[in-house]
Amino acid sequence: MDIFVDIFLPKRNDKLLELEEQYHTWGDEKFPCVPREFKWKDTLSFVMEDIHSPYEKVIPNHISLDNYYIYSLNDDIIYEWERNLNKGYKDNNIFKTFILEYLSEIETWGMAISFDEDIIDGIDEFLLMKNENELVNKIESSINWNNGRGFIGYKMA
Repeated sequence: MDIFVDIFLPKRNDKLLELEEQYHTWGDEKFPCVPREFKWKDTLSFVMEDIHSPYEKVIPNHISLDNYYIYSLNDDIIYEWERNLNKGYKDNNIFKTFILEYLSEIETWGMAISFDEDIIDGIDEFLLMKNENELVNKIESSINWNNGRGFIGYKMA
């Protein structure tokens, strides 16, 4: 199944420096990729586009998406996690590590998981998360082939 993942990270966030922007070089000049591409620990890839899905339809009014950058997972690692989970294999997935190591250092974040190309139509649940382990458990429930439900998980400070 197709899995779409967007992560909402606050614009005021010291940990954003760990997401290294990728560039094309031409001679001695560097040019940002279009859409902008970022990597975490030189492995996990994200893109940040100016236009995002209308998440306001699902997210409560007191959460302003204008305060967040939205990064889309641009990596097949979510499919590896899905396959290993559903086949009962032990999984040490870099995306799971990103959630447990990187997101745990950030007070407020959000994550959207959808199984529909028109992302917002694939989300039917908004959840407040207490911690990153709760998010990992929800992702694993969501990518289980017997469930396949999209959601937005959000942790508030």
